[in-house]
Amino acid sequence: MLIMNNLPSTNVLIMDEVTSIRNRLKTILENLNISVYEASNPLELFKVMADLHNCPDTVIMDIGNDTEKGFEVLAKIRAKNQRIPIIILTSNSKRHIFTRGIVEGASDYILKPFRDDVIIERVLRCLRKSNENEIEVLFDIHSYLNTELKKALKGKYEVTVMMCALFLPVEDVNIQIEENYLSQLDYIYSNMKKVLWETDIFVKYNSRSFIGVFPFCGLESSTILRNKFVEKFTEIKAENLFLAKYQLLISTVSFPSDSADAQEVLTILNETIKKSVLLNHFRNS
Repeated sequence: MLIMNNLPSTNVLIMDEVTSIRNRLKTILENLNISVYEASNPLELFKVMADLHNCPDTVIMDIGNDTEKGFEVLAKIRAKNQRIPIIILTSNSKRHIFTRGIVEGASDYILKPFRDDVIIERVLRCLRKSNENEIEVLFDIHSYLNTELKKALKGKYEVTVMMCALFLPVEDVNIQIEENYLSQLDYIYSNMKKVLWETDIFVKYNSRSFIGVFPFCGLESSTILRNKFVEKFTEIKAENLFLAKYQLLISTVSFPSDSADAQEVLTILNETIKKSVLLNHFRNS
């Protein structure tokens, strides 16, 4: 295993009822100089979260056999802190579980059994660390969006916020599909950005979605912008056959007509994307 000893102090909270799984994850992560906290059930998880002031750097959680309860736990974590990256760890490869996890706010998804290098790559991705072991600048979309909304309100102009999410309509998700997707993520992102002016903000929101913020862009202009993204994604898929089955889901909110603050805007966008994902899931079932 690759050992990294110069990473800044970070912590990861692991919840899994299986002691051997927690021990293995702990060994992998501690070799990266990451502090590991463990929980075998939701009660222990929220106790540890309270000790960490609800601010662990990343949570890795097994949603268990009772997936409804698992997703309830995920929702409670999100309610306490919207910005915590949450990695779902599960042996269930069915599409509806994968889809539900992403729309409920999971940052990533790891299938059991897993390889050490997969855990390392996913956790470091969530912690925003580069291959050179340096922390990348993490764009705070909440703070930026709140500032832009205040400026728009004061200046009496509209701002459109867009969320783009990638959806793959397959019945079973497997490690190879996940690895292939992640290997294409930067390619997708860099090509999607070509639609925009350099002054536009378009950032990765989680492992499967992006957020764009467009000042002086109202409802009519947002429709034009949406069409440009759809056209660009169609071009990308034509150039890369691996992405041929992927679908691009887009949600937009224009302020001040639709909402009032960053959290409300992001909630609306997430809910709209969630409905689109579920609709696509049923269409392809």
